[in-house]
Amino acid sequence: MNSMHILISGHTGFKGSWLILMLKQLGYEVSGIALPALTGSLFEVAELHNQLQNDITLDITEHQQLAQVVKRINPDVAIHLAAQALVLDSYAHPYETFNTNVMGTYNFIDACNQAQVQKLLVITTDKVYDNRVNLGIPFKETDPLGPGDPYSSSKAAADIAAQTFQKMPDFYTAMAIARGGNVIGGGDIAQNRLMVDLMRAYREMEQVKIRNPQSVRPWQHVLDCLAGYLTIIDHLSEQNFEAFNVAPQLADLVSVQEVVEYTESKIGFRITEHRVQGSECSDDSFGDGAAGSGAGSNQKLKTECWRRTAGKRSEPLHEAKTLSLDPSKMRNVLGWTGKLDWRHAVDLTVDWNKQVIEGADPLTVTQAQIKEYLL
Repeated sequence: MNSMHILISGHTGFKGSWLILMLKQLGYEVSGIALPALTGSLFEVAELHNQLQNDITLDITEHQQLAQVVKRINPDVAIHLAAQALVLDSYAHPYETFNTNVMGTYNFIDACNQAQVQKLLVITTDKVYDNRVNLGIPFKETDPLGPGDPYSSSKAAADIAAQTFQKMPDFYTAMAIARGGNVIGGGDIAQNRLMVDLMRAYREMEQVKIRNPQSVRPWQHVLDCLAGYLTIIDHLSEQNFEAFNVAPQLADLVSVQEVVEYTESKIGFRITEHRVQGSECSDDSFGDGAAGSGAGSNQKLKTECWRRTAGKRSEPLHEAKTLSLDPSKMRNVLGWTGKLDWRHAVDLTVDWNKQVIEGADPLTVTQAQIKEYLL
């Protein structure tokens, strides 16, 4: 058994839940700080609080309290996942988004430094890059970060804050940044994500409309993403602060339509109504360039799909048609590439949902997929 103690912020979320179970299989002690788990989340249904040394409910915008809790937990390593991660919510609630993603990140980094945590990995996103020109060229870690929707801008600001923190004279924690892509896998319940909407439609025998079938994204299974995170931590020291694109190979950069059609072939029937690129927003969701209305669409925010400004014509909210990351630095510097291509990632996601729909225990299914991955 590995006695190393790892703290996860945002551990009740989708990635955090898989990370808990992966770390436990690897023999680590795990603690978490997060807001309460969403009803129906993997964390809740798999009762993952039973896997934790400390399961702390706390808002990361509470600076002093967060610092006290991190010091008390006294982890060796910390992984910062906590964020407001929904694009539409960021338009509806920009203050809360920036407060959580920028100041919350600042608070967590500061708390880890005060507690003398040895290593810290800050998770941002592929959307931190300046994508306004929308050329579709894979972003390298050295490319400029830039503004976009409030979510993307807040994560870019958090990324820059982390880089700035590392330059402070009294900063001693070894820290790196991981920028990820479109992560899929069983147990995700977030709004406005393609595979979530497809699996919900499959489970409820409904149809879902595809808003932008030609949008292209870097599809990656959550297990590959988390394995990339842990590889960075393994190589991390005070001397090698870096930002890394934790991304699939460029061959896994495929359109929403390709993912949809392959998913339908795996489940054996059609669950989508294809729509023309750029069609009216109506009640479509807004997330990974993809899915939307019909199955679990975000009714609360459907009127936010178009920005309307007095005296100006309506404009569609910004969303890149093609978004891709260059994964070569992970391969060249750390010797890491993911194990799973996009089809295998879809296979695992569909298989997880099939088993759970048929009555299997979500915890058991998740642990089995992790075990097979780690072999």
